[in-house]
Order: sequence, then C-alpha cells, then structure tokens
Amino acid sequence: MRNSWSLKEDLVVCKFYLTNTNTWKSRIDTLMVELIKAGFGSRDKSAVIMRVQNYAYLHTGCGLSNASNQSQTIYKLVVNGKM
Repeated sequence: MRNSWSLKEDLVVCKFYLTNTNTWKSRIDTLMVELIKAGFGSRDKSAVIMRVQNYAYLHTGCGLSNASNQSQTIYKLVVNGKM
C-alpha cells in the first residue's frame, strides 16, 4: 500500500527545493534532517528524492502532468507567496 504524503511534509520538501534549486541533489541529506526534525522521519531517501524531483519538474515546466493535485497545489501556493 502506498504511503501518502501529508500537506506539511510536502510543504517542507517544496520549500527546500525552491531554496536549493541548483544544489538540492548535493543537499538531500540536509532535507532528510529537516524532515526528521519536522516529525517526518519515516521516508527513505529514494522516496524523498522522487518527491523533490516532482517539484523540480513542476518548477521547470518539463512536464509531470501526473503530479498529484496536492503537489501542484502546494507548489502554486508557495510560489505565489501564500505559504
């Protein structure tokens, strides 16, 4: 069974990506620590990388038409300064 992402967890990942757009790959361990501190320590690294890549695709406009509604909503809110 797929483990869904909480809104707060997605928000942490989105904000991390947007503040580290060019360096996120080398800073993924920093994000893992941020998620643990926020109470989301259950994710494995590969799942977190895939989630960050979702935001990278949304940000660059390179597709990902199958991104979840939640990811798209979080991204739009953060980019528009509403979160």
